Amino acid sequence: METATATEIDTSWIKVCDLADISVGAGTCARSGGAQIAIFRISETELRAVQNTCPHTGTPVLHQGMVGDQG
Repeated sequence: METATATEIDTSWIKVCDLADISVGAGTCARSGGAQIAIFRISETELRAVQNTCPHTGTPVLHQGMVGDQG
């Protein structure tokens, strides 16, 4: 699996669970190719995925965060 740069967007997905396994507004994590990925369910049909590592501490905890907006 190649690493995307900041200007590239990888739109391929690997199924790690059913959509119903993640509540709207919640997250979970999965391992893919040796990397931990945090997956967040933004709405009934929308997901977002990022590397699960906290940039400040280097620990794999991002999946435990909250989903929200600035409003």
